[in-house]
Amino acid sequence: MAVLKSTEQGEVLKIGSGPSRTQLEQSLCLISLQDRRQVEGVDLLRDLLEAKGFFCDHFEYKLVHKVETKRPINPKNPNGPTQKVTIEEKTNINGTLRGMRQLAWRVAKDSENLLHVQLYRSKGETCTLPLLFAEVYKNQGSVLVTGSNKKLEAQLTAKVDLEFQAIPPEIAAQPDLVEELIARSQRTKGFQATARELVDFTNIKIHIAEKLKELSQARKVDLTPAEAVNIILLADLTSRYNELTSNFQTEVTSQKFPPQALAKMFEDLTQGMSPSYLQKRLFDFMPEGPPCKNNQQIFANIYKSLQMMEQNQLAGRDPKIFNKTTLFGRIRSLVMVARSQFDPPLWKKSIFFHAPNDENTSAEERTQAIDQLVKQIVERQHQSYDGSKQTHEETYLLHNIDLLLSSYPLWIGDNIPPLLGKLIRSMLAEQYQMKLLPQKLQGKGMSLFDDAGRPPTQLYFNLHLVSATEGVLLASLLEKEFQKMFRDSKESLMKRFGRDFFDIFYEKLVLNPGLPITRKKFAQWLEAKNIIPRLNERGFNPDADETDFHPLLSAQHLIEPGLSLISNPKWGPKEFGEEFEKLTQKFTHFMAKLAKQGKESSNPNGICKFLLGQIQEGYFNFLSPSFQKKFRPTPFYEELHEVVVNSAQEVLEAIFARAVNQKAILHAPESFTPLLAMGNEFDLSQETKRVRVHFLVVPQKLEELETTDLKLCKNIEAHLKKPNSAERKELALARDLLNEFAQITRKLQPYLGWILADQAFKAYQILDAKMVKFATERVKYYIPDEFKLLIGDLKRIDFNKFCNFQTQKTKKAIAPLPMSPPPGNCIRAF
Repeated sequence: MAVLKSTEQGEVLKIGSGPSRTQLEQSLCLISLQDRRQVEGVDLLRDLLEAKGFFCDHFEYKLVHKVETKRPINPKNPNGPTQKVTIEEKTNINGTLRGMRQLAWRVAKDSENLLHVQLYRSKGETCTLPLLFAEVYKNQGSVLVTGSNKKLEAQLTAKVDLEFQAIPPEIAAQPDLVEELIARSQRTKGFQATARELVDFTNIKIHIAEKLKELSQARKVDLTPAEAVNIILLADLTSRYNELTSNFQTEVTSQKFPPQALAKMFEDLTQGMSPSYLQKRLFDFMPEGPPCKNNQQIFANIYKSLQMMEQNQLAGRDPKIFNKTTLFGRIRSLVMVARSQFDPPLWKKSIFFHAPNDENTSAEERTQAIDQLVKQIVERQHQSYDGSKQTHEETYLLHNIDLLLSSYPLWIGDNIPPLLGKLIRSMLAEQYQMKLLPQKLQGKGMSLFDDAGRPPTQLYFNLHLVSATEGVLLASLLEKEFQKMFRDSKESLMKRFGRDFFDIFYEKLVLNPGLPITRKKFAQWLEAKNIIPRLNERGFNPDADETDFHPLLSAQHLIEPGLSLISNPKWGPKEFGEEFEKLTQKFTHFMAKLAKQGKESSNPNGICKFLLGQIQEGYFNFLSPSFQKKFRPTPFYEELHEVVVNSAQEVLEAIFARAVNQKAILHAPESFTPLLAMGNEFDLSQETKRVRVHFLVVPQKLEELETTDLKLCKNIEAHLKKPNSAERKELALARDLLNEFAQITRKLQPYLGWILADQAFKAYQILDAKMVKFATERVKYYIPDEFKLLIGDLKRIDFNKFCNFQTQKTKKAIAPLPMSPPPGNCIRAF
């Protein structure tokens, strides 16, 4: 057990007294270039992480080059018998851009990985890993730095002042470090070597370049403290990158790799530098022409110049400048100066876990570093949940959620809050076509919400997994509704409805089932499925300004079902429960408001009393087509019908002219959605003429409608704004209440679906545990032949017995279970 004592408060922190490693649920893996034994403070680091509930694994990443050679069996007799020996030479990842690219891939491979950097000293140490930091941070990764101290951290995070006029604030904050650096500048031989690192730089201040030339010749030069500190910082950084730039020069000149690979390496080496800047600095090696668009094009021009140098084709250029030495000298100078500005901010984003022997670092600071690391890992795991990390069971459940809800009879248990149960029964059951049992029947179906004392927001499964079910469910419902609608010829329907086809199509497939999908997302789904050609000719307006019912849902979730809807790294199970609680409270307040207005209303047949009556019956889905049937026999629909008839008198002739087979389609803006939820079909008549009008809600604003629709909608609004009867007041109140109801339920519905999916997964697990364990002989009963995959030794498989059954004995032995889905609704293999 490690003991860590706080030097400031005198507190003793015991590490290692937490759960055993086999009990730790979360883990992280250090992707390091060193062996675990070479990591300073690794035991302390591991104990601190285990105290936070994280198991710390370690993976040494190394590239090994094997060489076969012959060596004497007896070393004392070199001329005697020999044997072949394989020698493994370890490649320095810091010295090769190709190796660093492979390391970046290894770090990004798993969400629990983080890049580990071990440091020993700031001068002379090859460390070019900051070139990877930007890619790591882009992927929400973390960088842990060990073997350091506060002085070393200050030197790495200090941005060099290229004016050489001020000491970086990170260095100035530590007076003893400033004294050490100035003392280094006063050692003649040591500082002479430092100056030689920078003497060839062409992109630093002229007066500094002159002083560096004098210093490299061991001459005495007066330097200000700011000049001395910045020269040392720039020279130390250069020493860390020297091997990398030297190897890159060798790889380019020897043409060890294809030009495309070399261009990618050059792009990595010059990351952060704009093409225009590079083109200006490397002008002598650039051909005349348009500016380059990226750094790979810059390298293509450099590569051509190198070929010209090899063939001695100077094309009138000065040979003192147009040569390899000058070219790579400039590239080196550009890279070093650029990294002096880009690296410090990248180091600042990393987490420094200082060496245990650093007296200036307290126990609290080390604990804070671990807290910061754990926080980053948790946030990344919330955001970067990858479907490839799902277990086979999770993948199976996810892609069969629609069949689990629609094929099995479901019973909603008593251990569920009453309001939540009513919402699921009335809203989701109809939308997802669930088969709800009126009472629990032993041995039939799946039972949901059976776990007493467990809140519904405490999910059994990963939040990303249950959120991904929404895309699967909605995509499945769209497919089903599409098949229903196109029982008739698709071409005949398009010809019949013309420019209104898309809006009618959208109403039938999306609005009527109550799916939270906007027109734009629906159109993108149609285009991806290649279902309806030329949507703009069918009435779709791609620039339409429309309300987004479900901001988390994108068209990609419908096109590629199974993607997580959670993208915010700070959003996890805790935030899910808090947000659900807020939305539930809003819904409860709406119900309380409705009840209060119902009590205060003197009208026994008012809208509040009507809606409260529906709620008492457990029916909440006020915006569904089935609810329109409940509205039709009420006085509210009669009043709405009268409003529409009176408003249409001014444009009646135009409506009759538009009618086809005594049916006419009219358009209304989205603000009319709550009103038309009570009814969207009305009969209009004039003398012997009769026509049935159907209102379509379109995303256009009121003033953008055609003349006939515009006048009619304005007249309807005018009638509702000036109610001349109690019925008219109730109609206007109904519109406002349904509008408020729609705003709340649209936000609440996705969370209800995620809770329902989580419960369905758990219920299926319990049901599956009661079944006979899945055996290869039963595959033929549950998976169609075209989806079967045989894995194993084919010589030992009897295909006739496996894929076909002939005898009655086989049928009885492995007959389908009674709890299995009905024929035709086979649970899909993933």
